[in-house]
Amino acid sequence: MKPNRPIGGFFDKIKNFFLSLWSKITNFFKNIYSKVCVYFSKKRVNAKIKKETSDKELLKSKNPEVALWKENPEKYRQKRSGWKRVGIGVGNAFLFCFLTFGAMVVLILGVAATVVYAYSDPSLDDKFANLEMDYTTIVYAKTLESADYIEYQNLYNDQNRIWISIDDMPDYLLDALVAIEDKRFYDHNGVDFITTARATINYVVYKILGKDTTYLPGGSTLTQQLIKVITMEDDKTPMRKVKEILQALYIERKYSKEQILEYYLNAAYFGNNCNGIYSAAKYYFDKDVSELTVTECAAIISITKSPAYIEPYANPESNKERRNNILYEMYTQGYISEEEYNQYINEELTLRDRSVQTTETSIMSWYTDIVFEEAKNILMEELGYDSDQATNSLYSDGLKIYTPCIVEYQEILENYFENEENYPNISNGDQLPQIAMQLMDPTSGDVLAVVGGRGEKVENRVLSRVTQTQRQPGSSIKPLSVYGYAIENDIITEGSAIDDSPMRINANSGGSGLVDPITGETINYTYSPWPLNYDRVYNGVMDIKTALSNSYNTPPAKLLQEIGLDTSYDFMKTMLGIESLVDADKVDYAPLSVGSVTNGFTMRELVSAYTVFANKGVYSDSNYVTRIETHDGKVIYEGNVDKRIVFSPQTAYIITDILQNLVGSSSAARMNNIEVAGKSVTTTSFVDRWFIGYTNEFLAGIWWGYDIPAELQDASHVRMWREVMTQIYDAAGITSSSFTEPDGIVTASYCACSGKLAGTYCASDPYGNQVRTGKFKSGTEPTEVCDVHHQLYVCTESGQIAHENCPSATLVTFRDVTRYFKNIYVRVRDAEYVCPPLSSYQILYNDSILPVYSYTIPEGYYPALSTRSKSRYANCLCTVHTPSSNPHYYTYKFTDEYANGGSNDAASAEDIASSKLLSPTEVERLYN
Repeated sequence: MKPNRPIGGFFDKIKNFFLSLWSKITNFFKNIYSKVCVYFSKKRVNAKIKKETSDKELLKSKNPEVALWKENPEKYRQKRSGWKRVGIGVGNAFLFCFLTFGAMVVLILGVAATVVYAYSDPSLDDKFANLEMDYTTIVYAKTLESADYIEYQNLYNDQNRIWISIDDMPDYLLDALVAIEDKRFYDHNGVDFITTARATINYVVYKILGKDTTYLPGGSTLTQQLIKVITMEDDKTPMRKVKEILQALYIERKYSKEQILEYYLNAAYFGNNCNGIYSAAKYYFDKDVSELTVTECAAIISITKSPAYIEPYANPESNKERRNNILYEMYTQGYISEEEYNQYINEELTLRDRSVQTTETSIMSWYTDIVFEEAKNILMEELGYDSDQATNSLYSDGLKIYTPCIVEYQEILENYFENEENYPNISNGDQLPQIAMQLMDPTSGDVLAVVGGRGEKVENRVLSRVTQTQRQPGSSIKPLSVYGYAIENDIITEGSAIDDSPMRINANSGGSGLVDPITGETINYTYSPWPLNYDRVYNGVMDIKTALSNSYNTPPAKLLQEIGLDTSYDFMKTMLGIESLVDADKVDYAPLSVGSVTNGFTMRELVSAYTVFANKGVYSDSNYVTRIETHDGKVIYEGNVDKRIVFSPQTAYIITDILQNLVGSSSAARMNNIEVAGKSVTTTSFVDRWFIGYTNEFLAGIWWGYDIPAELQDASHVRMWREVMTQIYDAAGITSSSFTEPDGIVTASYCACSGKLAGTYCASDPYGNQVRTGKFKSGTEPTEVCDVHHQLYVCTESGQIAHENCPSATLVTFRDVTRYFKNIYVRVRDAEYVCPPLSSYQILYNDSILPVYSYTIPEGYYPALSTRSKSRYANCLCTVHTPSSNPHYYTYKFTDEYANGGSNDAASAEDIASSKLLSPTEVERLYN
């Protein structure tokens, strides 16, 4: 590379040159005029001297004629002839015209020099400034092969340009450009007048001959070519050429040769959407500019002449021909030796394999779409930009945005959800069900991959169903708002018992208007139990593990009542980052217990919240942007993921144990040799379907539904989750994975109906063995024995509660559960075998449907009934054998009173009140 010619003084030299020229011309003509005058005077005076004097000394004098003329001018004045007078007049006129023309030429040249010197073009300055500012922003990601960042995608307005300093360009690149485009680049001042004159003559000749001037070779220097690039003006008219010359001289006055080369190489178009040398080096050779070889430099510079016809992929022979021309010019101009020239022209060009996916695309991925919005918000917060300023900055400031995206994982998600074969053939009219999925590293909060919709993404900044839509979370909220909090605060354990039955009875207007035959009141209301389970069936007493695994609705509602609405609401917002909650969500129990919230949650919020379980109790917000730098490396933002300890590792593990049990009961989400915990969700009317699942390494959520809410009976989303995660594990090379149990966990057995140690009758429960094994925080494991299971005599013949007139009876296990409801009967699955212990002297309620303990239920309340429709119920009084008018329990027949023929009245109030549900006062009411 040749050294740069110093700038400055050029136009001063022009000015001084013309001033000197004017002075010389003036002096020249002055001398001519003087000599002409002297010549004619000499002839006239010499004639006089010859006639009138022979003074030798006068003749020998230096100017005798002048001396005599000065001594006696009248004597020596000779009258001119007519022709002489005409000749002198013509000479004087010619002299005047010549001097005037010369003066005009000098004046014009001086004015031209002044115009050139004073010329400025603010619009050109702006274009140069915009060119330097209009950088492409680079989004960086990682790969599985290396922890180093790679360029993932680019953000730019109209042109993909990444600015690179001339210091990072190899000398051979600059040499190749100068050698082929402007060999006198370092010697001229923006305009090469030799080539300009040649081009002008050709233009005039072609015009005279009527030929087409479109393809005439130009006389443009690199400076002039740069002006064409940034102004996008290339019409071949004289006026534009004059303007271009003035602009070129102006640019050379303002910028150094190195700056002009840097601007040119960063602005030139190299085909295939490559604006600037950086993009070209990446696209054609997958190299940084500094790594280009001499041959590669020549190949890239070749493209500038005609990108469509000389780029090496489409036209390798054309590129090679011009490449060799460049190498020859470099050789003849002394940039390379003959030996190097011979080596380079025989060197094969190795281009990047275009079958390998590249980031060079104008369509941003789903991940980059979200990164754009994240970075925009960061710039607004960190730099005080408004929305438009932040957007423009992302498109033109050449920022460097580092993300935790793993390219291979992102490709897996995109390829899977673009493939229509992975979807069931269903629709709702013209609507196809949509999809969204987010894959995270729960430990760091890094989002590794994301897809915001179904099918191929064909536009930028489109609706992302991960971050921009709010959908009802349904039962996915339960482990967060209720179960996790309750276990953490020792309100419950995994084995705690809870009754799946209504929490309350709602009174609704619009009754039958009939009169209640017992109370005499008009029935103006209808009553409905709340909450309902998805199948509208209540299942009765169970442990927490079963309640959460089956996503029943009443247990979390009852627990929320104990926790408190405000407490749960504040916990969700402040500790779990659920910003979508509003004050209306803490007015009633439905939003926080069953997920019927006002606005819905975004997938980002919901998946992030589940990090508390996947990350051993620590919450991590979803992180899409790790760092943002300016184009020159100044840090604007250093990622600070929002993390906080929410639960103990023990609480997180217990919830994981329960959610793992949930996945284990369904084959849809199970993976070979990979332990999976997760929560499957279907909201009311089957509108939104979720699955939030996690392993020891990953956390991923998927949503499946229609954009315009409609019923969706299909549950393919869980299968899709499993298939995607299987590919993720294959790519990661992980063949097996399991959860690690933390210290402070105790494994213990318990009764599912009481949450206590299993007793004698827990295994003989009529609904199956109720002895379970669970995980407990150390110190919370059960120590007391079950007091729910007990046995009662049932008639051998009828299978119902035996009374004193039944000939034989056998013992059957029942559940002692307090359960009754105001105003209505509620059907509960285990109601048939719910009955408290019975006393020998207790009077039993005699009905084929209502249980024998109905007398013990407070007035206005009703017992639960079985969900089964049958003629005989186990907790009803035996209907095969006729009881007495005041029937007693079977054991009464073994009392002394019964043996002595005593009546039923022999029982005292205290005996009758032996049921823990009946107080002495209620006994008196019952008998009176």
